[in-house]
Amino acid sequence: MTRFRPWALILICLTFLGLVGGLGCDSSSSPPAPTSTAPGPESTRQPPPPAGEKPDLAKWNAYVDVANNLGRVNNALNQYLAAFGQGPRLTLPERELTITMWSNNLVTKPPLAQAMSLAKGLATQEPVSSLDQGAQAFFAVAEPLWAQMLEMADYLKNKKYLDDDLARGQELHAQILANIEKLKPVFLVFQKNLSDEDVARRAQEFQEMRDQGLQILPAMMETLSQAEKIQILLTEREVKAEDVLTKVPEAEFSPLYKALAEKLTVLEKTLTEEQARQEGLVPQIARQFLEGAQKYKLSAAALLEAIQSGQAPKPMSDGSPSALSQRFEYMINRYNALI
Repeated sequence: MTRFRPWALILICLTFLGLVGGLGCDSSSSPPAPTSTAPGPESTRQPPPPAGEKPDLAKWNAYVDVANNLGRVNNALNQYLAAFGQGPRLTLPERELTITMWSNNLVTKPPLAQAMSLAKGLATQEPVSSLDQGAQAFFAVAEPLWAQMLEMADYLKNKKYLDDDLARGQELHAQILANIEKLKPVFLVFQKNLSDEDVARRAQEFQEMRDQGLQILPAMMETLSQAEKIQILLTEREVKAEDVLTKVPEAEFSPLYKALAEKLTVLEKTLTEEQARQEGLVPQIARQFLEGAQKYKLSAAALLEAIQSGQAPKPMSDGSPSALSQRFEYMINRYNALI
């Protein structure tokens, strides 16, 4: 059964976008917890279908693998800009350890190059959708950028700059910065197309579950999906407790809270011990998930109340963005423990 792993897809959309949003961006602008970088929650790969069905599934899983790998290499890219400069010329840090740590960190990351190579080949196979076209444009920039980063890691770690007075390093640095600038528009398209496809696939999966007589699992996943929408809003805007009132309008947050409450009500009605056993679930863990979802709803309600009252929530209070993130992570943890 498919694990519900929404956060990695969000993380790559937001932290990687934070990187390419401009060379002057703050490398600390990653979203709040849960960050679960390894093994993570990850974006959902779907199991192989019966022969003759869903011929696009190989493409989808390949794109998901790229997305999950991108999320893990984000820090290495940010660290590069912080360590070696965002200006037109490469500057070596005073501490040699900085070079060693960055290079080692980069080359030990998951095999992004292999994942992109596979996905790039599949993206050209017919039929070619808008998702495939966006992926092709993204890979055309991301593939050479990653190759340049790996070459730079080897160049610096092995002190090849001593042989050419940093000449190749300056060339690579210019290419890396240029490709980072090119990456933003194609990444945004790839991100949106991947997100739209993910929503459509989830809706289909929920319906297929219900057609099979399942009630609790689709209700859980729909509750998680609604909570995820709240997390996207908070994370996308890097909302902290002190700036809730300026970054989260009631007109946007209130409908999200209402939809969450509606999905949770469905779950509360369907989650019985008998139904859990019929679906092959451990009732105790299913109950833990429900309790976690109810606590998440309480935090969302507290945040909405803070917005309506004009009084920002205190850091780490029930209505704070950090509390919502922690409770969302717990929901994912309990769901994955079920299956």
